[in-house]
Amino acid sequence: LARSGHEPPLLLRPPLAQPKNTDSHHRIYSYLQPEGIALGMVPTALYEAVLEETTLPFPPGSTLLLYTDGLTEMHNPQVEEFGSMRLAQHALELEPAATADEFNQRLFNRLKQFAEGMQAPDDLTLVTIRHNG
Repeated sequence: LARSGHEPPLLLRPPLAQPKNTDSHHRIYSYLQPEGIALGMVPTALYEAVLEETTLPFPPGSTLLLYTDGLTEMHNPQVEEFGSMRLAQHALELEPAATADEFNQRLFNRLKQFAEGMQAPDDLTLVTIRHNG
């Protein structure tokens, strides 16, 4: 995992143990905040000094979203941003039944509905990685 000034990746994981009488689609989510600084913004020595190497579990049923700030900064006519909390909410709703490609298509459809015809203020990039195991 590397982060060079982009938004924090969103990790969706299945629960460790599924309690009885609960929704089987319940997921746990977290935003990953590895140390680092934007690529090319500081001298190489400083850049390398703040890099952090982290290993995270990625069990079957996990999904990782890598995206640019254009996705979270998309706004509607009322100038409300889509934001990271709305992203997590929609991701949790869409994730269980979709392939990575279907997930991306559905999320972009929801983003389009949210924007109500407003143009994206920045690029919209989304990479979804799934462990189907």
